[in-house]
Amino acid sequence: NFLSFGTRQSSNNYFNTVKITSGTVGIGQTPTGSHMLEITKVGGDGINVNSGADFGGIRLTDNSHSYAIRNASNNFFIYDVTNTTQRVTLNDSGQFGIGTSNMSAYDTNSGGISADLVVANSGHAGIVVASGTGSDAGIFFGYGTGNAAYRGAVSYVNSQDRLYFKASGANYLTLDNTKLNAMGINLDVGVDSAT
Repeated sequence: NFLSFGTRQSSNNYFNTVKITSGTVGIGQTPTGSHMLEITKVGGDGINVNSGADFGGIRLTDNSHSYAIRNASNNFFIYDVTNTTQRVTLNDSGQFGIGTSNMSAYDTNSGGISADLVVANSGHAGIVVASGTGSDAGIFFGYGTGNAAYRGAVSYVNSQDRLYFKASGANYLTLDNTKLNAMGINLDVGVDSAT
C-alpha cells in the first residue's frame, strides 16, 4: 500500500529506494508514518545540502517563525530567518558563539585567554547551569582528561545550599547563607586596596 521508486545500476535493481505512503516519505526504508520524512542509510552522509555556493542549508518553519541551519564562510550556524539574525555560530577554529558570530572580537589573548565560548547579548547576558535538587551544578577548569580536567571549579551543592571554590583539585573556599569559610590557606583580604 505504498508508491515505490527505484533505480537500476550494473544490472541490479533497487526498487525500494524511495517509498511514499499515507503522506510520509521513506528513503532507504518503509516510512512508519510517525514522521513526514525518514532517511535510513548505513554509512556515509544522511543528507547533503550543497548549494554550489557559500550558502547551503535547511529551513525549519512553523506558522509564525522560521529558522535555518546553514553553512557559510566556513561557519556552521543557526539563523533566525524571521528576524534576520544569526543566533548560534560554530566556526572552523572550534569557537562557539551564542548571540554573536564574531567570537574573535572578544579574544584579547590577555593572559592566554581564548574566546572559545562567547555568550553575548545587547542586554543582560548569562549562563545557567541547573541540576537536580540532590545533585551539583558547576563550571570546571583544568587540562587534559580525567582528574586533570577538574583542577579548578566553581560549583553549587544544592543539597547543602553552598557554593564551593576549588583550586589544585581541592575545595579551599565555601560560601553559604551564614558564612564564608577558607580551608587551609593564608587568606589575604584587602579593603579598598588592590591586595
